[in-house]
Amino acid sequence: MLSRGSASVQSTTSCAGSSWRKVSRNEMSRTPGIRRTPPEPLPNDGVRTVVVGTILWSVALVVLLPFWGRLEDAGRLWWIPTCAVAVGLGLLGLLYCTRRAAAMRRAGANPGSGD
Repeated sequence: MLSRGSASVQSTTSCAGSSWRKVSRNEMSRTPGIRRTPPEPLPNDGVRTVVVGTILWSVALVVLLPFWGRLEDAGRLWWIPTCAVAVGLGLLGLLYCTRRAAAMRRAGANPGSGD
């Protein structure tokens, strides 16, 4: 049983003959976590991902523009500026990612190729 505002958790469920006991939040915070080595980063500079996302938002914007009147009548006109803002942010992201990839290449890394 979990009660709001309470610092303890109680359960009456038993599993394979053992029953759960009350555990306070303080006791749970002292439980050591499992430590694993972090995985290697993926060889990706992000340019392709941002390009694909920007293209998809651009297509959505172009598809929605002919339906301006219907969207306005339905109270969904906000879809068009949402697509436009997403395209703008995608272009900024593309600028950032291409500059970052170029800087990584100058530093000797080859992003996007697995090196």
